[in-house]
Amino acid sequence: MPPELVISTADGREWTKRLLKKYGTTEVSPVISLVDHPTAPTSRFTELAEQLDANRSKFLHWFQNYDIILTPVNRTPAEPWPETLTPQAPTPGTYAHMGTFNNTGWPGTVVRAGTSPEGLPIGVQFIGRPWREDSTLAIARFVEASIGGYSKPPI
Repeated sequence: MPPELVISTADGREWTKRLLKKYGTTEVSPVISLVDHPTAPTSRFTELAEQLDANRSKFLHWFQNYDIILTPVNRTPAEPWPETLTPQAPTPGTYAHMGTFNNTGWPGTVVRAGTSPEGLPIGVQFIGRPWREDSTLAIARFVEASIGGYSKPPI
């Protein structure tokens, strides 16, 4: 399992099951399999939580000289939408930029910043400091307006 998914699945996705129950559904998107993950022992879960907290502290220390971090969303353009939706594991490292910052809990905003030769979207994400959604939304709005905003892809 990719390292960025370990902490988010260590509880066997019990949080997902609670959300599904809370909102009155049992249906999970076939694109992602959220429910069937093994549960980590409590000692492993707390070790992962401590590692995550240490990483957040390192990121925050490094981030002190910056307002926004700009990163790609994926290492490749988006993939074409499949004819049928079936669970599949992503290619390792494909979403490494997203997973790293998703696990910090920091605000991030994604905007389409270009198009591949095949007509697929290329996204960038702006990561802000904790509690600074205003910064990520402002820069994303500026970039999107500068690029021309959303336009339906030619595919």
